[in-house]
Amino acid sequence: MSYDDEIKFRVGAEKEAVKILDELRVGGVNISQLAREGFQEKLREAVSDDDRIRIYEMYDEGEIDEDVARVFLGDDLDRMGEEIHQFEDVHNDVDDRAGDDLEEREER
Repeated sequence: MSYDDEIKFRVGAEKEAVKILDELRVGGVNISQLAREGFQEKLREAVSDDDRIRIYEMYDEGEIDEDVARVFLGDDLDRMGEEIHQFEDVHNDVDDRAGDDLEEREER
C-alpha cells in the first residue's frame, strides 16, 4: 500500500449525517479530514499495548516513518521516547555506580 492508495468503505446513515452537518456549518465540513481523524482514532483503539511497543520499536529502528508511527501512537510517540531515554539514563547511572563500587573494592 502507498500513500496514494484509497481506502473505501460503504456508508449509509453516516453519509446522510455528514450531509446534514455540512449544511449546518457555515463553510461546510472537510469530509476527508473528518474521515481521516476518525480512522486514526479507531486505529489507535484497535492496537494493543504489545502492538504499541512493537510499533515504537519499528519507528525507533527506522522500519516505519514517524508519520506512520504517529498515526498509531499520536502524542504518545513523544512520551514513549522520553520514557525510554529516562530508563536508559537510570540504567547507565546504575551501571556507572556499580563500576565505581567494583573499583573501590578492588583498591582495598
